[in-house]
Amino acid sequence: MASDVQKILLEKDKLMGVDDLLREVKKMQQLAYERSIDFYAEQQARDAGKDLTKRFTSDAVKSTIFEKSLFDAISSDKGYNEEIRSYLRKFETIEIANTKLHKALNKLNISPVINLAKKERGVVTAKLATGIVGQIEKNLTGNAMREVFTKEVQKVLFDNLILGTPFSTARKNLSEFILGSADKFGQLERWSEQITRDTLKQYDGMINSMVAEEYGMNAYRYTGALKTTSRKQCIRWVNKKILKVDELDKEIRWAKNNGAGMIPGTNKKNFAQFTGGYNCFHDATPTFIEENENE
Repeated sequence: MASDVQKILLEKDKLMGVDDLLREVKKMQQLAYERSIDFYAEQQARDAGKDLTKRFTSDAVKSTIFEKSLFDAISSDKGYNEEIRSYLRKFETIEIANTKLHKALNKLNISPVINLAKKERGVVTAKLATGIVGQIEKNLTGNAMREVFTKEVQKVLFDNLILGTPFSTARKNLSEFILGSADKFGQLERWSEQITRDTLKQYDGMINSMVAEEYGMNAYRYTGALKTTSRKQCIRWVNKKILKVDELDKEIRWAKNNGAGMIPGTNKKNFAQFTGGYNCFHDATPTFIEENENE
């Protein structure tokens, strides 16, 4: 059983990856950067010889038109949308993985919980976008993406045009904002990674929170790899392996007092969702243990 459980946990860990989607996001950033520097050069040439008032009006109008075209290009890109749909299928795969996990670990059929989770998950079709996956699809292609990316690109363009920033400097500013650097994600990549990873993790955790409540689980198995950057609470809990539900409040207090990065409001009911805090990808799987079982 132990080897089956470990195999399923490793499968779940791989499911949490969003690298394929982020590769498409990087392509969209590159597209945005190339179009932006072309627009900047053209608009700078149109601004030549104009006073500030005329430049302001022209730059505002032209940058608004540019932003709309950039947003349309990204939100309708075939490769980008195909990768979003591939990502959204992960939510169904998480349901399957958890079904297998609890059958192997706890000898439970969690179909009733999965059926409830599916209602929260929702669907995305050509005509319909509902639930969690519908919101994610809207975030990645709709107004949320527009607000955090294309409108921010427009702002960088407009500010540099009004200031009369030389092309070489403006190009550098646009590159840093849109593409990022060796130690910093680009704007769209950083935002996309956060919402896609967090939503997958929290959906997985939601299922396990529902399992814990539905079947009266009395413990969590805390699993996952440790890194040099792992938080104190994660090191503590991975080493403990088993966290009893009736001791979780004490453990969470310990984490808040001695560790770092805990999400406000974390408690024993949502522990499977929030685990060790922001960007934590350790797994808290609800299970049964005997009262005298060692931690």
